[in-house]
Amino acid sequence: MLSHEEAIFHLVNHGTYHRGAIGHALERADGNRPADTYTVFIHGAEPERRNV
Repeated sequence: MLSHEEAIFHLVNHGTYHRGAIGHALERADGNRPADTYTVFIHGAEPERRNV
């Protein structure tokens, strides 16, 4: 059984694992590996927040 902290840690890292695996597969297929961080997402979705 996991503690609350361990469960949250698992959820955060699980998504990171999948993003890394997809990025690796794209590189092997000579594809473009897009930036996949939260800050890149926010800058694209809400550009008005950049220079607050």
